Amino acid sequence: MPDERWQAIRELASGWMRHAQSDLAVAQMTEAETIAPEILAFHAQQAVEKALKALLVMRQVEFPHIHVIGILLLLNPLQRRQFAQRIQPKML
Repeated sequence: MPDERWQAIRELASGWMRHAQSDLAVAQMTEAETIAPEILAFHAQQAVEKALKALLVMRQVEFPHIHVIGILLLLNPLQRRQFAQRIQPKML
């Protein structure tokens, strides 16, 4: 892969991770009584979503504009294989 393309991919993934880390920092503010638990949960979900998007960018997997963690997980080829192996015996 050309160096310029790889650099662009790394920068995009790094951006997603920076946002994920910011959301995680907010989600970990459990001591602050002024932050409602649902806000903390929202930011925890956002941190996971953005970290998954960073992983997909690094693996060069296209993803739709969605906010569903389960779908983002299944877009990861390794996770999709593991999921298929777990459910296949149950379906036979």
